[in-house]
Amino acid sequence: MDAKLFLPRDFNGKAPPVVCKAGHTGTGRKVFRYLDDVYLGETVEEHKMGVIFNEEWNTLKIIDEYGAEDSQRVLATLKSGNQ
Repeated sequence: MDAKLFLPRDFNGKAPPVVCKAGHTGTGRKVFRYLDDVYLGETVEEHKMGVIFNEEWNTLKIIDEYGAEDSQRVLATLKSGNQ
């Protein structure tokens, strides 16, 4: 299933980061995150990370250190400046 985000603009007219949280059954495991195949970083233990989505369809992918992966398509839309 696809997800849709309607994001406000910050004072500079840009989208703020969205905190994305991933669950993992293994404790102490590394989780690597990618947005449209661009590496964002890794987390250990608490798998939260701020993600700045592009204003379009995005694919957010997580891969753990053993190669298990999951992905989610996300449509991010920014609120227009005059609303």
